[in-house]
Amino acid sequence: MAQSLGYPDDWLVDGSKTKVILREAAEGIVPESIIRRPKAGFGAPYRGWLRHDLAAMWSDLTSESATVQRGWFDYRSLQKARERSQSGKEDLYLLQWAVLTLELWAREFLDKNPSSP
Repeated sequence: MAQSLGYPDDWLVDGSKTKVILREAAEGIVPESIIRRPKAGFGAPYRGWLRHDLAAMWSDLTSESATVQRGWFDYRSLQKARERSQSGKEDLYLLQWAVLTLELWAREFLDKNPSSP
């Protein structure tokens, strides 16, 4: 019998059922509807973060001076995208998330002097 992570395969997969040992251990503790539900992905709550928690960071990282200095994006277009998302006219939060993470990456890996801590 092949082993994976030290457990017999039939503890992990039984036909089309996965995580057999975990599902059996949860019986009687976790509702059956949760144990037997289909696999679901996990999405980061970036909409809420951008709308509330990261609003100040967005303003800082996409300020007119920062945007012009970086030269990658048009300042007015970024602000329009932000306004359209904040007003509920369009869901452009994934675009904002990409811009925010790209700017953070650039600051970390392009702007810092590699010889400084």
